Amino acid sequence: MLSKNKSKLENISHFITGFIALLTAFDNYGLQNPSYIIFAVLGLIVISLTIFKNKLSEKIPWIDSTFIFIDGIISLIIAVDYFLHGKKALPFTILFAGIMQISVGFYKLKKKLAVEK
Repeated sequence: MLSKNKSKLENISHFITGFIALLTAFDNYGLQNPSYIIFAVLGLIVISLTIFKNKLSEKIPWIDSTFIFIDGIISLIIAVDYFLHGKKALPFTILFAGIMQISVGFYKLKKKLAVEK
């Protein structure tokens, strides 16, 4: 039961990252910034990987840690984009989320390596 809830929470986290990437793409499209294509593709990739994450994790056991790192890197890229657009508070929250995602990725990777030894 706990593992099922944990998996749902991780999926929600991935969906939120993909949704934020899509919102950033929409914002950049409104500003006529050509980087909207990159953010739209990143958002769609994250959401599609989230949909198939359970099947992928059966075949590739390290996909969970990698996926959290990818989410963190995307969050950091979005934060930099928001800083470059002159936004004030939002980039700091997304920067914090990206740092936390990368920290959780390192923690899960370290935990998995300790279990394998």
